[in-house]
Amino acid sequence: MSGLSNAITAKARAMLAEGLTASDYATMLQKKSVGEIAAYLQNHTLYKDSLEGINAKAIHRGQLEVLIRTSATNRFAKLIRYADDNAKQVGHNMVMPMEIDLILMKIRSLSDQENEVIRQNMISSLPLYISKYTSFSLKDLADSSSFAEILEITKNTLYFDVLKQYRQASLEEIDYISLEHGLRARYYDACLDTIDKYANNYAKEKMRELVLTNIELENFEIIYRLKKYFSVPKEGIKRMLSNHSCYFSMKDLYNMIENDTPEQMLTKLKNSRYKQFIKNEKFIYIEHFTHQIIFNMNLHFMRMYNEPNLALQAYVILAGTELVNVINVIEGVRYQIPQDRIKSMLIY
Repeated sequence: MSGLSNAITAKARAMLAEGLTASDYATMLQKKSVGEIAAYLQNHTLYKDSLEGINAKAIHRGQLEVLIRTSATNRFAKLIRYADDNAKQVGHNMVMPMEIDLILMKIRSLSDQENEVIRQNMISSLPLYISKYTSFSLKDLADSSSFAEILEITKNTLYFDVLKQYRQASLEEIDYISLEHGLRARYYDACLDTIDKYANNYAKEKMRELVLTNIELENFEIIYRLKKYFSVPKEGIKRMLSNHSCYFSMKDLYNMIENDTPEQMLTKLKNSRYKQFIKNEKFIYIEHFTHQIIFNMNLHFMRMYNEPNLALQAYVILAGTELVNVINVIEGVRYQIPQDRIKSMLIY
């Protein structure tokens, strides 16, 4: 590995060590307003540059969230600066989930009677700080006024082959669940293809493991939630799954759909190879449980392995989790949600 590549691992670990701690979250939960949280973060190593010069007493929640997201993106940019071309290819995968969310948001807005209001809200909340890493123009997407224009904007992206399947349908007839499933599947395929093409053999196995466990646990969430809360036919559940697995086989997942209660599924998950990444915490809801596993896995891989592509991939996941935590704290304090409830949502 080159010196620059080694710098990614060292820098990622250093930034991880500077991240928010349980003590930081506890202190933030004691704050009485968004402004007080902003003032606290202004003095924190990772956030002070992005929040420098703001008037903490006057800052709006939305403004603070944008600045915090910008801070996370700036850290990503610092890591990419040390990367070789292969690592940069891997790095683009990190923004694909955001691209998918924006595409879906835009398509839904086109079929809404309040189209213009939604479009303006979308423009005002665009993550322009990430635009130089995206595969299409975010501004052009926000300004588009038809599905045909969205197809034109995304024609040179990985999403086009999925989106074009819906061009003959009216906006009201689009199956958004199927569309989202197709885009997510394309994202996961792209992640695995990129790892196979650009990651070296030392990192490839572990990077694939992180991606595949993410897919598998997302499949697990879908099965668990649909069985517990909805009356979805078994074949309908199977059609919603991504066709990748890691510690369980697809046959195992189909067997859960056919035979297991949600509680039995949870027992199998706790007794599987994931158990080393499960803390002895009270089960709150399935997404929190699986996201805690993913967080612990990425933390373990970050600490145990020195490969820069793996460090980049793991750090982005860990930084994204911290970002969600901070936003949950901000929202909780703003709406005066009980501290215990907010704390139960945090992953660290």
